Amino acid sequence: MRVWNQNKIILSFYQSFPPASGAATVCYNVFKFLSGPKYLIQLANKLNVTSPDYGSHIIHISGLPKDKILKGFWLISRFPSILGKIRQLRPSVIIMEGSAWSFYYLILFYLLRFLDIKARTVYHAHNVEYLLRKTKNNFLIAQISKWAEGLLLKRADLSLAVSHVDADVFQGLYGVKPKILPNGVDLERFGNIPDNLVIDIEKKYSLTHPMILFMGLLGFKPNDEALQFLVEEILPDVIVKFPDLKLAVIGGRCPIKRDWLTNPGSIPFEEVPILIRSADICLAPIFSGSGTKLKVLEYLASGKAVIATPKAIEGIDVADRRDLLVARNSTEFVENILFLLKNPDYCRRLGEQGKKKIALHYSWDAVIRNLDHQLDELMMES
Repeated sequence: MRVWNQNKIILSFYQSFPPASGAATVCYNVFKFLSGPKYLIQLANKLNVTSPDYGSHIIHISGLPKDKILKGFWLISRFPSILGKIRQLRPSVIIMEGSAWSFYYLILFYLLRFLDIKARTVYHAHNVEYLLRKTKNNFLIAQISKWAEGLLLKRADLSLAVSHVDADVFQGLYGVKPKILPNGVDLERFGNIPDNLVIDIEKKYSLTHPMILFMGLLGFKPNDEALQFLVEEILPDVIVKFPDLKLAVIGGRCPIKRDWLTNPGSIPFEEVPILIRSADICLAPIFSGSGTKLKVLEYLASGKAVIATPKAIEGIDVADRRDLLVARNSTEFVENILFLLKNPDYCRRLGEQGKKKIALHYSWDAVIRNLDHQLDELMMES
């Protein structure tokens, strides 16, 4: 039985198209590149979302409230609608895209079993949710997340982690080691950006050079910490040597104001690759969280010189001084930024090498072909 001859549902308890965060980007690309008939069921605030034109369908359940407490109750109230869509489509596989919703996925998982819906279930863990909740939320929420996450990983027909690092953590926490579905990057989208589009984006957002870029969903603790680190501990020392330097921050409204900081906010999905292409250097000063950092993959796929912490490149097969530069503290970040600004030829060559590495190993097309194979094996077990 070949799974790509049957309906597949990708289930997202957040807006994944158009993507505005790392989790949404992962979900969207699984949906985009997965073979065969497929449907994305997503919960979001916006209406009138048009499906992309590659033989797929988006089922958009709108009305998601912004209040965190109300979200959970609203989501559970949508379960009858979600289950009705699943029964109507009769999928062979349901992929649950994990991102801070393990408790609700677990409820839905047991409802699927109670209603005797025969679809095979896949839990795609974007990160170790328990570790995120442990640092972000109170003890009770962290423990509920741990309980739900562990049960999902054990009970789903197929569990997936984005890196061997996360898989090892899962094994230590729950005694189960998921298979690996690494994060990837859409090479066509990030790899070839015409110069005229770069000129247009620079005019639109009043971008000047030299410019360094930080990209990340603001309001997410690891990104907020990274931004504060950049603004307070890195950029002041760099600006002394390069007073015309600008830091561009995208991913939401930045609460910090500096003369050398420009913040276009949450820019449209189609503009992200162009703005990355405009930057001279891209930064990923991430010190917490789990999962593979998509910003690093997208920076590298765009041919940019990247400076990142060891945490930011966990799960990515890249080497310091060959594919990017690794910095462990503020002193190393400052030294590396100054070195790249003073050596533009080296900066360009480093970006080209990183782009080659990503093209060889991190194409979403190749990653999802492997998922197709895993789903085929799963269905053969039926």
